[in-house]
Amino acid sequence: MVPEVGRHTWLNTIVGSLDAAFMLSEEEMFFASLYIRDLLDLLNIPGRTEPRAFPAPIVTEATSGLYAHSLAEIRSVGLVRKPLAAGPSDVRVSLEAWRQAFMGLLLVSYPDLAPNEQLTATKVFDDILLALGVPDRLATHFPDTVVRAHLTGA
Repeated sequence: MVPEVGRHTWLNTIVGSLDAAFMLSEEEMFFASLYIRDLLDLLNIPGRTEPRAFPAPIVTEATSGLYAHSLAEIRSVGLVRKPLAAGPSDVRVSLEAWRQAFMGLLLVSYPDLAPNEQLTATKVFDDILLALGVPDRLATHFPDTVVRAHLTGA
């Protein structure tokens, strides 16, 4: 049984995933949080309908607070983080693959998102990823959902 999944669960999961992969600066974390929060409000997530299912990252956050703890720890340590450009021998994954991974989180739970809502979410994720410099930004790792999207040609 999954504990209650609130808006904070979604916010922490998405921003935490971005931070884990790209080591966001404080400014990047602030703006990513702001845009994701506004998107969740606009889509009325999690209040819109009964979710069909929850993807693993959402369940992980709801049960253990993995991303919330990680984000809080990073802030408490006070490390200055700077984006790193991917070098010629580094693996790069397309913006589309990253976007598809985040869209997949939403669509697994809420397949009833209308086309205009999907388009809005796509635009928000694209804007965030472009602002972060994807695909030319070095990623510390690639979540399974990103790898799957990359391998399927997203």
